[in-house]
Amino acid sequence: MAQRITSRGLNTNPTPSCSQRSKLLDSSSYGGGISKTTAVEYAAKRIRVNAILPGLMKTPMVEHSAGLAKSYAGGDVEEMWRARDRQVPMGFGGDAWDVAWAAVYLASDESRYVTGLELVVDGGITLKYV
Repeated sequence: MAQRITSRGLNTNPTPSCSQRSKLLDSSSYGGGISKTTAVEYAAKRIRVNAILPGLMKTPMVEHSAGLAKSYAGGDVEEMWRARDRQVPMGFGGDAWDVAWAAVYLASDESRYVTGLELVVDGGITLKYV
């Protein structure tokens, strides 16, 4: 009896900057194209390749990023979070758990028939630009 081969590939790519949003319909402009190409190439071997595209996330790296709070809110970190939250249609920024749960799904057997997916985890921000 032949052994069933199952493998998973997962990419994470940040969603595009404001200057790139006009190119959203072309998935290759934000890193998703390589996931789709690779997914097609390896599908016959039952290797699934998907991408997670996170949006504005509340993380320590963002909080301590040099100059980010200054560019958003004159150095006020709490105001920076509020300003970023206002950009998101859902009204709040995501966190690492939002991305992690997307990865859990894509790495699980529950997504066994999912390949070539570009899962945008951004609270709807990219929908504002398409």
